Amino acid sequence: MSKQKKICVGQVGAPHGVKGDVRLMSFMQEPDDIVAYGRLMDETGKAYTLVLKGHHKDKLIVAIEGVDSREAAQHLTNMKLYLDRAALPALEDDGTFYQEDLVGLTVRDLDGKDIGDVIAVHNFGAGDLLEVRFTNGEQEYISFTQDTVPEVDLETGFLIYQPPEMVETKEKAGHDLDS
Repeated sequence: MSKQKKICVGQVGAPHGVKGDVRLMSFMQEPDDIVAYGRLMDETGKAYTLVLKGHHKDKLIVAIEGVDSREAAQHLTNMKLYLDRAALPALEDDGTFYQEDLVGLTVRDLDGKDIGDVIAVHNFGAGDLLEVRFTNGEQEYISFTQDTVPEVDLETGFLIYQPPEMVETKEKAGHDLDS
């Protein structure tokens, strides 16, 4: 693989059927677009060509060139697929980012003080989360929303983190229930 920054565009899931097809989670804005880029690479740089066969719930069903059995497909489960950053379209300046562009950014508080670094971006189904290693050594997930991250400056390499306001609590534990 070239020394260019690579972007994870998909992840192979479980086999689908007995002929080597797999479920594929596409990280593209339009999931089917992943097959339009031709050869994708794994973390070692080995190339794979995908052929779209169909859809299964929120995943694609794809054939991978050279994979012709369920057993061979099982060996690829959880493999991440990458493209060189240069092969992807430029993003408009509208607050859209490639996740990989956020990794490594310095996290600053509202006063501009460095308080940590973004070490990963995750989405477990309820929205994007930034995994941050704070300068005190603690790691935490922060919600990647306009409220909690009001500014991202890729050129300078930082983002501003505004912790969510504390929820007002009552002195009394529990809830009042009407009977």
